[in-house]
Amino acid sequence: MVLSAVILSSCSKYEEGPNFSLASKESRMSREWKLESTTMGGSTVTCTNCWNFNLSASAVSSTNSAYANLSWQFSDDKEKLQFVASAGASTGSSSANVSVTYSFTILRLSSKELWIKDDLTGVELHLIAA
Repeated sequence: MVLSAVILSSCSKYEEGPNFSLASKESRMSREWKLESTTMGGSTVTCTNCWNFNLSASAVSSTNSAYANLSWQFSDDKEKLQFVASAGASTGSSSANVSVTYSFTILRLSSKELWIKDDLTGVELHLIAA
């Protein structure tokens, strides 16, 4: 009994769980998500009709994005989630592609909840399956 408690407690990769899941991290991540709330400096703001986006394979689709191409990937042994946004810009006769990577620490990843913390700002985002 003690051994099973030790094994189950070590199954969680994320600070907020879940402790155990039969679904892969990719399958739990690949779905439509809706922003439920944000927390910064101890203050939580609940969202109504906020940002929705769909994660499938490695692509992100959202009507709220200013970027033409948005993709996602796991990093740091699936402890982090990265969004890579790229857009083309042209000035006169030259053009350039601009790419920005946003990195988040995954706090919780279940089939119904995704909690991530922005590595740059410390803002915590709580998302629910849409």
